[in-house]
Amino acid sequence: MSKRKVLLINFVPGGGIKQFTHQILNRLPELGVEYSYKETRSLKELFRLCRSYQEVIFCVNNVRIYLLLLFLRGFSPILILHDHKPRVGASKVERFQIACAHFFAKRFKKIIIHSDDNRFSREKNVVVTRMPFHSPSFSETDKTRVLFFGRIDAYKNLPFLAKLALETQDTTEYFIAGGGEINPELRSLINRAANISLINLFIDAQTIRLLFEWCDYLILPYSDMTQTGLVDQGGYFGKPVILSNIEGFKPYLGKKFCVQLDIENLNESVETIKKLPKRHSHDYEEMCRDSIKNYEDSLNCWPGYMNKLLN
Repeated sequence: MSKRKVLLINFVPGGGIKQFTHQILNRLPELGVEYSYKETRSLKELFRLCRSYQEVIFCVNNVRIYLLLLFLRGFSPILILHDHKPRVGASKVERFQIACAHFFAKRFKKIIIHSDDNRFSREKNVVVTRMPFHSPSFSETDKTRVLFFGRIDAYKNLPFLAKLALETQDTTEYFIAGGGEINPELRSLINRAANISLINLFIDAQTIRLLFEWCDYLILPYSDMTQTGLVDQGGYFGKPVILSNIEGFKPYLGKKFCVQLDIENLNESVETIKKLPKRHSHDYEEMCRDSIKNYEDSLNCWPGYMNKLLN
């Protein structure tokens, strides 16, 4: 049985509507829904997208929706109508868009509103439902967020990470968090990269949780290693992991939740970072689930470990 495929379109680049929209996106995989998400105001792109999907959800009202309804035959999307009537001080554009929603109401498959309206809610396809709480902690940036976490040591290859950050300032933000000595050369590299934030201190448990909530990926750009629990810790927080191509990370090759960097080839690594799946994309959600599974598999190793230790 094929998965239900849905296209969600949002016209608002920030604020509460975007927070709410991404809460919806987080819950779709649990319902077995395969989705695509697009933020655009380009009519050309909107026409192309809406011709390609049978099920379209508009996450907010916009006049472009009604141009699509006028020119696309048989097009019957779902609209989340956050404001079903003009508020005090509403602009002319807002009033016009709300009037369009009422005028075209029957053309929609469904309209969701979040408070009752004696007139509008009488339409058969209008659903009145309480708006669930949506977290205000959602990031307003579209840049990918990458976390380096752990004590700073030479083998962890932070000069490479700083150079990588310098070359990906337009697409990626980095956070380096951990105690340890930073030599003048490394500090100079870090200071040159405006997209690196640094906490050069021991990181307590509460701060660790906040950092993992902030990031999209955990990165381990090591030039050498014997062991690490950080790959599994990434899975504890449901985050995919970016690993260097060293011998110690070979067991993770081919895993869905891992991305590999060639630390001998900066240009290739830059391209790899720029092509990372974006948060809330289908590929990213699959990586997160696989990372969680890796963490759970690691927990299941304890009985065997204890048996080898004691017997």
